[in-house]
Amino acid sequence: MDGLTLPEVLPGIEFRTFTRLVAQGTAGLRALHAHGLVRGERGPGGLLLRPDGTVLVSRFALGEESRGKDAQSDLAEFRRLLKQLGPAAGVPEEHRGLLDLIDQHRLPEAAEYAARLDATGPWPPSCSFTLLGPPRLGGLPQDAEPLTPFAQALLCMLLLRPGRRVSHAELAAGLWGAHPPGGAADSPRKTPLPRGETTEHRGETTEHRREGEATGSWPEGEAAARLEPLAAQIRRVLPPDRLLSFTSSYALHLPDAYLDVPHCESLLAEDPGRALALFRGEPLDGVPGPAAAAARERLHALRREILTALARAEEASAAPTILFAADDLTGRPEARITLEYAVHEMLSRGALAPHDYEVRVRPDGYEVSTGPGTFLLPVLVAVLRGLPDVLTGPADPPPLTVTFWDRPAPPPDAPLVAAGVQVVLSPAVYEQFAASSAARGPRRFQPLYRGGSTGTPVAWHCPLTPSEQPGPEARDLVSGPRITHDLRRLGVPAPGRTAVVHAQPDGPLTLLDPARPLGDGPPRLVTYYEVDLTTHQAHHRISLPSSGKGVFAAAVDLSWHVDDPVAFVRADVSRVAQPLLDHVLREAARITRRHPLRRAGAAQRAVNAGLRRWPVPGLSVAATVQLAPEGTPLPGPRGPAGPVRSLPELLGATETVLIGFDGPVARLFSATTAREAVRDLLALVAGHRDPRDTAAGAGPDAFAHPLDVLRAFARDPLAPLLRERLDALELTAVPHAPATHNSAALIRALHAAGRRVRVVTDACPDAVHRYLRPYGGLPLAGIHGRGGDPALLTPHPDCLLRALDAEGGTAATGLVVGSTVAELAAAQRAGLRFVGLARNATTARELREAGCESAVTSLAPLLEAARSL
Repeated sequence: MDGLTLPEVLPGIEFRTFTRLVAQGTAGLRALHAHGLVRGERGPGGLLLRPDGTVLVSRFALGEESRGKDAQSDLAEFRRLLKQLGPAAGVPEEHRGLLDLIDQHRLPEAAEYAARLDATGPWPPSCSFTLLGPPRLGGLPQDAEPLTPFAQALLCMLLLRPGRRVSHAELAAGLWGAHPPGGAADSPRKTPLPRGETTEHRGETTEHRREGEATGSWPEGEAAARLEPLAAQIRRVLPPDRLLSFTSSYALHLPDAYLDVPHCESLLAEDPGRALALFRGEPLDGVPGPAAAAARERLHALRREILTALARAEEASAAPTILFAADDLTGRPEARITLEYAVHEMLSRGALAPHDYEVRVRPDGYEVSTGPGTFLLPVLVAVLRGLPDVLTGPADPPPLTVTFWDRPAPPPDAPLVAAGVQVVLSPAVYEQFAASSAARGPRRFQPLYRGGSTGTPVAWHCPLTPSEQPGPEARDLVSGPRITHDLRRLGVPAPGRTAVVHAQPDGPLTLLDPARPLGDGPPRLVTYYEVDLTTHQAHHRISLPSSGKGVFAAAVDLSWHVDDPVAFVRADVSRVAQPLLDHVLREAARITRRHPLRRAGAAQRAVNAGLRRWPVPGLSVAATVQLAPEGTPLPGPRGPAGPVRSLPELLGATETVLIGFDGPVARLFSATTAREAVRDLLALVAGHRDPRDTAAGAGPDAFAHPLDVLRAFARDPLAPLLRERLDALELTAVPHAPATHNSAALIRALHAAGRRVRVVTDACPDAVHRYLRPYGGLPLAGIHGRGGDPALLTPHPDCLLRALDAEGGTAATGLVVGSTVAELAAAQRAGLRFVGLARNATTARELREAGCESAVTSLAPLLEAARSL
């Protein structure tokens, strides 16, 4: 069976592979145990990583080997293995909960967590390789020395057989021919040719191009010696431990790398046009050797197959159809008569002459076949504007779906609309509609996926029944869909407040990348959604059953925010608060039924521990439930859901004050110097990027602050360079940064009142230390600045949590003083109270709209409150 064993790929195991190991390894053990078998293995042996990333349990104990081993010991050994592998897997900070579940012996929950992670996304590839043209390597070190032709040929051979061992002899034959150059197989060349360069053309003869000679008679010693310097070149450009060397073979372990050849093959059936677009010229252009020649022939055949599929699709799509399909017309002559009238009325309003179409009767409605090249947009507009009014005859009309289709594959099943009408469009028809003025109307189409898939939409659908059209309040965290012809016009979403999710008519939902909003192509029509990322809260009073006749009174505090915008948009959930409350009612009642009223404390702990697996994808939810026997007073709402507290009350309940640097302490950049810093950082990007990529990116006007640039490029290979450059810019700005009035006095007053004060900032710590040095002994407990990972800038709460951990404090007794929506969002996600410094009306409005309950226009009110303690 193809694949590499887990011991072979260690220590090069990445986070994505680790999640698959947790989820699929646990599932494999369950399957074994269900059949009365055990793995009975210690360590990583007997676990196979298939080329497609699947994890298999490839060896299990039988007979005497299984004595004294059972399912529990299997799971314990597997958990111990995961615990050993976890620290080296590069688990992101936001997913440390996976390691916590493993440490807490909660392997089933860890497997579910990992399975959800593996199913979300697409995950960004760790690196990319394109072979359908001159070979290109992406996502690799910028300063890496280019591969020589034969090293490139070796890499291409291994890429086309990923996750599989390829023998030295086969590789050598694929590079230089079936026999060693310069002699027979039994007279090997004594000295390996340096870097494989001097025989570049010797393996290119016709007889050596035959694929059947790929397993020639190379002596093992000479093949290994000739390949080793080429392998050394490859290792310098790949991430560590990705090229694996065995006694007589090599293998590539790149489970999450992008390769255009399998991508092209997967698109052949569904979208041959996109498959053809992946070809950038002669496949493997300039790559020497018989193996490359054989691969080129195979890729030429693939291209011919794609062209044939395109010709067939063009022929089939030359005659688009419109399908009017009702749910059930059996025994309903009045409904059929009304529908037949509606069909002809819509065709007439769409300016189709009778000779342009043919109507066929079907058991469930009517199929309209049109002539080649018929323009259906006028008929679609007529349906959107007038069909519900025409279908007013029957008292109880059946649900009706009108499908405009122009593809060879049949249209997907759309979700049924109760007692209503809906329209389904193929991606091509939707693109025509979205590009027209009709798209400015009230009708909004949503993507439709086949079988719940999370990939490319196969169609777009829109309900026409007024009751089915969601109002502006229905999707309380999502605005849209809207249409734009250029994503650059949307600018950069406010960090911590808004995210933009977009999709082309034939593309998947994708999170907007501010660094490259257009991706790899030119501006194109896209549908997009704006997602609210701010934290929302609700307080509920409910009753829950006990194990006896009485009931518990319960106070429920819920807070939630979107942490995966793509998953949340795809879930299409309306009025989020209701499914969350329904989940609490269902899960909490299941738990409290096992507890008597006298054990309200135990029931409360069990409920708070048991509330997880929330039903809304892409949403991070925190819940606190307080229980008491019915009739006992319960506390009121917490946080913003409750009454606003005065500044003295806030500071009185605070032990640790986390004060932001840029704003509350100093103003590191003015508006002018911020724009100059943005241009400086973008110039650095332009100097290290392909000019075509730079042209597709956001311009300087899209970024108000240099930190916005760093956030936008947080996952880009240029992020470390940008971070270092911003460090230098911030250090240069320190001497010119004006102090915020009363900042030093506030820090001293808080310290005198017994509060610990720490500075938290997205700026580099050296800049903060340099700025504060002239102030002498300010009583600060610590300074916590930007870390090494730009993805952990606010609104991520990393900096605030680091400050709390250093203090040994808790969120309940912490307070943040900040001036940005990003700081507010980070405080909300960390469960910290927040006081906003809003020195102008714009900042005040932005903080208020993001949920800030306490704001001041200067530090004077805070200073006065601190002195009153």
